[in-house]
Parts: sequence; C-alpha cells; structure tokens
Amino acid sequence: MRFCAVLILMGTVLSTSHAQNLKPEFGKAEYIELLKIAAQFGDSAFVSTFPAPQEFKLVVVELNS
Repeated sequence: MRFCAVLILMGTVLSTSHAQNLKPEFGKAEYIELLKIAAQFGDSAFVSTFPAPQEFKLVVVELNS
C-alpha cells in the first residue's frame, strides 16, 4: 500500500514538473559552442588548436587520494 502511494506521488510530481521549453529550430550558435566544449577534452596540443567556449567555463575538480 505504501509503495502504491509513493508511485502515485512520484507520478504526480513528475507530471507537474516542467523542464525548459525546447525551440523547434536548430541552434547553430549553440551547436558550435557545444563542439568547442567537446574539443576541450583531449590532449593539450589538440585542445590548444580550438577556440575556448564563450558561454561556458570548465570546472576542474581535484580529488584528494
């Protein structure tokens, strides 16, 4: 019974929550920015040949061993 209540509650919350509104057209500038982000993951000699993204910045997380 409790499981059913949780499922109903989750279904209600998920159906009423909204994500961002998607635009029907292709975003050329957004795609170029995404390619710049993807190019940042590689060898430093490779990365330096591509321009850095303008709208995003890389966040580096250092893990202590």
